[in-house]
Amino acid sequence: MKVYTKRAIIGECGGEETLHTLAHDLRTPMCCVAGAAQLALLAAKEGKNVDVQLRQILQAVGAMDELLRTACGVQETRMLSVDTLERELCAVIAPRAQEKRQKLCIDLRGLRSVRMEIDAAALTRVLLNLLGNAVKYTQEGGEIILRGGVRPGLRPGQAQRAVFAVRDNGMGIKPEFAQRLFEPGERAQETAHLPGKGLGLSIVRRLVQEMDGVISAQSEWGKGSTFTVSIPVKGG
Repeated sequence: MKVYTKRAIIGECGGEETLHTLAHDLRTPMCCVAGAAQLALLAAKEGKNVDVQLRQILQAVGAMDELLRTACGVQETRMLSVDTLERELCAVIAPRAQEKRQKLCIDLRGLRSVRMEIDAAALTRVLLNLLGNAVKYTQEGGEIILRGGVRPGLRPGQAQRAVFAVRDNGMGIKPEFAQRLFEPGERAQETAHLPGKGLGLSIVRRLVQEMDGVISAQSEWGKGSTFTVSIPVKGG
């Protein structure tokens, strides 16, 4: 097992900027671990089974391990099980959505017809960032939906593409901010009071581009947003 110290990460991964990026991405699974552990303690005191909370903790720890690997340049293209991806995303995001009494739907059944041979850790990181933002910027009792499907290549002869759409009915994005949405450190004035440094979407764009994919956003102020990611995959 490799131990990543601050010096190792700076030396291998490109400096303090990478540390900020890594800290940003680790926050979501760390919150999941903390929340699941608290629920497990309460359940144990009442003599209840804690298997669900333990599975959430293990999934979140696995997500943190993958984040460390990708942040330090360890890329691994492999076959990705859609069912496994669904479980990992639910395990990390569901506790945060439950805290705000939000409805969370993750449905990737439309991707079962393709071979998901891809950088699985990078894809998981992208979707966790988008789902985490949706939870953060959606009001209590709101709705977050992730759906996956398949589309033809952008041009004739190109590989078909896996498409992921994250939709929420949260605060949305004002038109004047939309052009700066994916720039590092940019935050809308309306969200300045919320935690974060405005790094998430710049991280997402970079990872998507590294997978030869594209990302787009559609939003209406006060009515929510939809972020769509399209990545080439092999056929079934």
